[in-house]
Amino acid sequence: MGQSLLQNGLFQRGKVNGADYAFHGGMPLVMIGGQKPIKSSWHGRFQQTDVVSVMRPITKFSTQIVAPRLIPIAIKEAFRIAQEERPGPVYIEVPEDIAAEECEEDELW
Repeated sequence: MGQSLLQNGLFQRGKVNGADYAFHGGMPLVMIGGQKPIKSSWHGRFQQTDVVSVMRPITKFSTQIVAPRLIPIAIKEAFRIAQEERPGPVYIEVPEDIAAEECEEDELW
């Protein structure tokens, strides 16, 4: 099982090669990528690629986290999906503002 933690920015498109290789090779891979804030951003969508959409054709599952309480659920599900049936890559995107938010422990899971 491969895992990859990826930074946000212009270099995000480089992760497509790894996902494509894992997809065609039937290799389980969980990729967690960053993204600019989605709730508020002074620069809007400048230099922001919709990586979730780019990854959809070459992953078993590609999603963006929109609330911090969903992070543990998404990661658990990503590992399950990556390994089930024919193994392959999964992409989870965690925007900066979502990653920085706090949530109560009882909200998790």
